[in-house]
Amino acid sequence: MASDILPAAALDQRRLRGIYFTPPEAADYLARSAEYLVRREFGRSLADCAVIEPALGDGALARAVLKVAPAARILGYELVPEIAALARRLLPLAVEIRAESALAGFPDLDPGEIPVILGNPPWRGHSANPGVLADLLHDWIPAGERNTKWLQDDYLRFMRWAQEVVVRSGRGLVGLVTNHSWVRGVTHGRMREDLLRAFDDVRVLDLHGSTLRPEPEPGPGPGGRRDQNVFPVRAGAAIVLMMRVSAGGKLPAGGEFNQLRISDLRGSRRDKLDWLARHDWASTPWRPWPDPADPAYGGWPSLPDLFGIWSIGMVSGRDRDAYFATPEAALSRHPDLSRTELFQAQFRQGETRWTAFSLHTRPRRKVMRHLLVPGKKALIALRQSGPGVRVRHMVADRPIDNCVLSTESTARAFAFPLALADGSWNLDPAPLGLGDPVAAFDHILRILDDPTYQSRHRAALLRDFPRIPPYPGE
Repeated sequence: MASDILPAAALDQRRLRGIYFTPPEAADYLARSAEYLVRREFGRSLADCAVIEPALGDGALARAVLKVAPAARILGYELVPEIAALARRLLPLAVEIRAESALAGFPDLDPGEIPVILGNPPWRGHSANPGVLADLLHDWIPAGERNTKWLQDDYLRFMRWAQEVVVRSGRGLVGLVTNHSWVRGVTHGRMREDLLRAFDDVRVLDLHGSTLRPEPEPGPGPGGRRDQNVFPVRAGAAIVLMMRVSAGGKLPAGGEFNQLRISDLRGSRRDKLDWLARHDWASTPWRPWPDPADPAYGGWPSLPDLFGIWSIGMVSGRDRDAYFATPEAALSRHPDLSRTELFQAQFRQGETRWTAFSLHTRPRRKVMRHLLVPGKKALIALRQSGPGVRVRHMVADRPIDNCVLSTESTARAFAFPLALADGSWNLDPAPLGLGDPVAAFDHILRILDDPTYQSRHRAALLRDFPRIPPYPGE
């Protein structure tokens, strides 16, 4: 493997920057798909386009492009000098290699040139790469979003950079290997909308393989076979292909967004690579996403629309130092703690433990304090989760841990108090066609408990907070 001949310092840089070299099969899929699309939409070959690889790595994608278009002109960026030197040894001299970050600026293209951006950008939650994208990334942050850390990953910076290059040129093609979390991620909704505004066509081949949100492949046995990743990482992978055909685009101002189309590839790593080696964009079975559902669902109020204040549950950072079976155990571990600070929290379903706000890295005191008042209660619900999470809501009468419903990494529980400590209501019944907050709370619970509702809106319930239909009346 190319990585076997890198010096130790370069391997450290790979880990720091989240660099994983592209399997040849995935590179070939992207190159064949790009050649097919530029011929179909622009009447050209890749050899007649400006092929840009913003994260060159060992040059796997450049080699794949040269297989289908030997005369292609390729500009590759690689920030790590040792990896750039490796690519230089593995690629022909006709490939221009710049040992710098593509994110430091934008390439100068001749008028009429069609940019084709192909790459496997780094995956790293907190960027280690310099760039010019801070202001542009704000376009992808939803209004009022409290948790933006999932929008800071390097691969998203490269996606936004590629989008900007194509928009500035008026037309072009983007083909990237990415983390797949943006396809269904709750905080990525505005990003998806922006991509669908900028491009006439967006397709995602979801390679799955996540161990963060494991999804079994249908197969023999009660649980099916375990899905595998094509990369040695915990997050699932995807291949995205986005095309802008003309400067004006196909979308009228204020018109409907184009619909993202998706295809799923599950199985062993070897099975996935074998499939990629035999297919391209034209032979991939695409389908609309999200899957067609009740058209009324999107118009119903979501839980955050109904409740005034709400938050994710408490985050301890280390449960054994924050939760205890008895007050005495807590005071023994933390002698400086006052007994009056202690309270019982809902640690897991059916299990309470003693804790104090001061023992948590994120105590969520603004919301949780209202649940210290006897008789107060809150709806506990998930914002998103994998299909393996069985219980998605409950009612609690005390502060909650964020893992109360599930320890799955994406299945964090949120608390929606019915009333506040001062006795005022925190639930507005009007959007549900009701005048009584208690009746509205009961209506929400009946809806969430309804098996028909759960089945009909299963896909939507895995992606975001539940939406609640109005009370139907007597």
